[in-house]
Amino acid sequence: MGEPLDSFLSLNASPLPSRRRPDVARGDAGVVAEVGPEEALERESEPAGGESDGPNRPIHFFHHAVRDQHEGGFPPRISSIRRKGRYNDDMPRPMETLEQRRFTVEEYHLMGEAGILAPGERVELIRGVIRQMSPKRRKHVVAATKVFTVFFKALEGRATVYLEAPLGLEDLDSEPEPDIVVCSNPDVESYGTPETKALLVIELADSSLRYDMTEKAALYADAQIPEYWVVNLVDRVLEVHRRPQNGAYETCMRVLCGSRISPEAWPDVAFDVSSFFPNER
Repeated sequence: MGEPLDSFLSLNASPLPSRRRPDVARGDAGVVAEVGPEEALERESEPAGGESDGPNRPIHFFHHAVRDQHEGGFPPRISSIRRKGRYNDDMPRPMETLEQRRFTVEEYHLMGEAGILAPGERVELIRGVIRQMSPKRRKHVVAATKVFTVFFKALEGRATVYLEAPLGLEDLDSEPEPDIVVCSNPDVESYGTPETKALLVIELADSSLRYDMTEKAALYADAQIPEYWVVNLVDRVLEVHRRPQNGAYETCMRVLCGSRISPEAWPDVAFDVSSFFPNER
């Protein structure tokens, strides 16, 4: 045999472990690590029986096999390093952006009719994306019932109050299901027709507080919902958003328990904010 082949065989004295790529080693904590040329060269100089033996052995073999073919060591596709929880930020890591398939409100309804979405499944369509809704906890159920009850009594004959009714926003590819929707027409049959308009949307928020205060607020502002309230069950305050403009509400304020608040659409009706919350235990 010629000298190059002898040298190659000597490098392959320890067979590669099965089910492992030759350019990948397994780190101290079982983390798969791709190792660059400089670290591989350092390992070549380590004495036998040191850290270079054992599961990291394939790195030596692979580096010798390719370093003469790729100037500077490893080819570009093996550029990122993760070893012992560290990255080499000097080496580029390619990123891939994937487009997300979004759905219209009509497609969302067809998915329900076809059984793709199970009956009663707690989901809603937000800007073309089907989102899982937060599970209801005791505080949420009690607060939603309280808010519905006080609004129903105060606005009977003047407006219709809906509990967890889908709000179709076709232009925004959205159909959220807010906890409370207060509509202009007192006829309950007008729901979902051009004869009525949502004047106030109310969400009850505990685990979903950040989402309701950001994404949901922007969605309702884009939909030109005149007023949006968040019953903040975490801090026991009412978050009031008014005057939608360019995808955001111009006025946002916090109303504390013990204070009174009137919706802009019905300024003669005042609610005690404390009546929205469960009793403290």
